[in-house]
Amino acid sequence: MSLTAESLFSSHIRYVRITWVDFLNWTRCRIVPRSAFLNLLTSSRPGVRLTEAALGLVFISLAEGFGASGEWLYVLDLSTLRTCGAYAPGHASVLGYFQRAIPVSFLIAAYWM
Repeated sequence: MSLTAESLFSSHIRYVRITWVDFLNWTRCRIVPRSAFLNLLTSSRPGVRLTEAALGLVFISLAEGFGASGEWLYVLDLSTLRTCGAYAPGHASVLGYFQRAIPVSFLIAAYWM
């Protein structure tokens, strides 16, 4: 069932699963309470931040090409907000897309200053 942020209360949703597929093709999620999710939506770039290492983590080691520093922003796409149905009553799920946490244009400008 499709949702809007405003309909989370009337749908009795208590938690939102922010779901992504990392760069190793593993499905991961961060479960947040409804109140925290709604607070997240009020920011200028609504999303969650992930370290680069979290995206390349294979068991207890990093995949080649991933470092311990760097950060990505997982920007939420509210058109994908859905209830989890009968398998997780009171939960909704939302997808998104990755962006650099610090835009590249800002990094280039800072480098030349």
